[in-house]
Amino acid sequence: MALEAKQRADEAAKSFPFPLTIVHGRDALATFERLKAAGRGAPVVLGGDESFARIAEDLSMPFAQPGSPTAPTPQETVAKAATYATLDAALTQNSAEMRAMMRCAIADNLENVPPEKRAQLAALQANLDEEVEPTAELGEWPRIPEPPSAPLFSARDVLTDHWLKRVYIATLPTSDATEAPAWLRWGGWNACPAPKIHVKALREWHEAYGAELVAICGDVLELRVARRPKTKDQALRLARLVYRYCPDSVDQGTQTLAPLAAGFMKDSWWGFWWD
Repeated sequence: MALEAKQRADEAAKSFPFPLTIVHGRDALATFERLKAAGRGAPVVLGGDESFARIAEDLSMPFAQPGSPTAPTPQETVAKAATYATLDAALTQNSAEMRAMMRCAIADNLENVPPEKRAQLAALQANLDEEVEPTAELGEWPRIPEPPSAPLFSARDVLTDHWLKRVYIATLPTSDATEAPAWLRWGGWNACPAPKIHVKALREWHEAYGAELVAICGDVLELRVARRPKTKDQALRLARLVYRYCPDSVDQGTQTLAPLAAGFMKDSWWGFWWD
């Protein structure tokens, strides 16, 4: 598996559209800082062989939004993100758009499925019309918070916690790191929001918390924040918004909102993961 990932990464690197720097995991954060200081673009850590290969392969695939013959340019994605007043508004509109797309897809295929499947699709269509935003339980505030996260999780092996031998850092042609999801066309699969939503999230949290995107690693975003929430109320408001943005933070993570909020108050490294 490791050899296959290395071969895929080597092949993907040949046509990757942005400058790459490959370093040992223990040197990744220092190299990120050096590339940022050089001012030749926005560096972003892309993880090890498997993560980089996945990102590069997805970026190279033909892609078009419904109703559009071509993929949106990074500039178009960034411009769309700027039309949303808030991340909350962006998530609400995006949810409505996704439900509308699913309704259309069901309607287009309703007559082409076997009769025994038709009732299931019709029921799904009805559920979409009634769908409301999911909510999570508040839970109890932890008496003893978890220890702070280790810096740059994306440069480590998820199973052993050892540094990865090869970590890829791309330098994107922008001075604004919040645009990285647009340049990498990252997102828009499973429950992971579209790139425009990530751009809006990064910009909103950069303004509120001094959040800086450091890594996009396969299915993870990793941010470093300069200003953490100061009160429980602030942290809980953030946790509720994050649950809409990244449900797996709770559903496959803290289970309730309070531990997630407590983590935002004590941790300067924030990670978001989509299954």
